[in-house]
Amino acid sequence: MVPAPDPTTGQTPVAFVQPAHLDDFDEHQLVTACITQLAGYKRPTRFIPLQELPRSTIGKLLHGPLQEQAEALTHSTDT
Repeated sequence: MVPAPDPTTGQTPVAFVQPAHLDDFDEHQLVTACITQLAGYKRPTRFIPLQELPRSTIGKLLHGPLQEQAEALTHSTDT
């Protein structure tokens, strides 16, 4: 999860997910799980499926590219 700009709250959580198969991606199931498991301010407002999450050479998740993508998606929906 990374923060993305939000005109109302300043920032909103955006979740990037890597499903085993992109065809099996079920956003409704993720939303339901988040409602039961997370506080309201921690719930992602958007789920973005990716074939592969960006990782460093030692396998750590790279948050920078994800945050840039979340910001770009937010700006593209504002226009």
